[in-house]
Formats: sequence, structure tokens, C-alpha cells
Amino acid sequence: MKPHLLTAQLASSVQCAIDIIHTPGYIQSYGLLFVLDEPSLKILQVSSNVSHFLHLDPQEILGTLLNDIFPPETLDSIQEILLQNLTRTAQLPGLLFYQGDQALYLDASLHRYQGMLFLELEPPCVEEFSLLKLNQLIEKFLRPLQTVQEVDQFCQTAAQQFQELTGFDRVMIYQFDKEWNGAVIAEAKNQVLESFLGLHFPATDIPALARTLFKRNDWWRYRSIRQLKATI
Repeated sequence: MKPHLLTAQLASSVQCAIDIIHTPGYIQSYGLLFVLDEPSLKILQVSSNVSHFLHLDPQEILGTLLNDIFPPETLDSIQEILLQNLTRTAQLPGLLFYQGDQALYLDASLHRYQGMLFLELEPPCVEEFSLLKLNQLIEKFLRPLQTVQEVDQFCQTAAQQFQELTGFDRVMIYQFDKEWNGAVIAEAKNQVLESFLGLHFPATDIPALARTLFKRNDWWRYRSIRQLKATI
């Protein structure tokens, strides 16, 4: 093959490896995002769907302060967290907002990155969830794994338990070789999906940037996949 020619498949693989997947300019539309300056809490960026959640024009609130648009009690909760040493993501459940004249409660998370403060908001989970229930689910997940001796059986059992725990359509355990090529060594799925068990994939299937993101942010592994619709 001549150096300046690329097949469609190879071109796709190369593009996948260089895509800026960590800064797509969009977020998942079930939540909204504020990027803030500290300590002023000036709004530097905001997702376009703030108009849907809070009935605010995103262009009009850029450059304003959070205390201009957030209820005092909500702002106090955020300020209290910021007074602590925020070295990892902090969770603030059930913060009060207003959608016009209607009260609206949203779960929040706060983290710092490259000198900026990121505030994420999303509707709370409808199902009531207690610490006792969480402990019961973890115990149910771990119990079958404690009696497994073989690695392949352990992986398959873990995939099945994790699918039952999360309700995901498919759970796969993916094994890398020294060159970062991968193989699906265990799988649990619903009855509709085609099986990927035993399939092998080149290193470009999960490029280096994606692997780095998985190691940097554990929660990426557990987020359900949704369409990216809201611009930032």
C-alpha cells in the first residue's frame, strides 16, 4: 500500500485514535453543566439545556454569578462544600432550584479541574435508595464470587452479577494483551443482542486516549450510554 493511501477501515481506525473524545463539546442531555470561576463563582460556560431545566437563557447568564440565579439556600450548600478541601468529586443530593415558579430538586456534583470548578446537575433517582439496600446488593453481588476457583468462571460470574445489579443490556469483560489488542472473555446480555463473547479487537478499538480516561475517571465505566445532545 502506498504511504499516502488509506483504506476506509484504516482511516476510520486512525480517526478513532485521534478523536478528542474527552472534550466533545456536548453533554448527555438528562443533566446540565456549569463551568465556574473561583472564588467568584462566575459562569464561564453553561450547557444549552439550562433553558429546559431552569428556564434560563444560556447566553444571558454567561458572565453572571451563581448568586444571581441560584436560591440562597442552594448557594449556601455549594459554598459549604467549597470551604472543604475538594480533592475529589463531592455529591450534593436534592438541591433546590426553580423552574419558573415551580420548585425543582436536582442532585449536584462538584469537582475542580485545571483551575476551574465544574458543577453538574441532574434529576434525582426516583427509586428510594438506602445504605442498607446498597449493602444488601453488594453482598448479593459478592457471594457467588467467593466460591469460584477458576479465572474464566470468575469473570463470567462477575459479568452476570454485574448485569443483574445494574440492569444493563450487556456487560462484557475485556482482556488486553501486551499490544493493547483486546478480547471479550466474559459476557452477560439480554436475549435480543448478538453475542460478542470470544471476539478479538485491534488496539484501535479502544484507543490510548480512551484507556487513559477510564483510568482517570472510574465513573465512566458505570455510566449508562445516552445520546450527547446538549451543547456547552
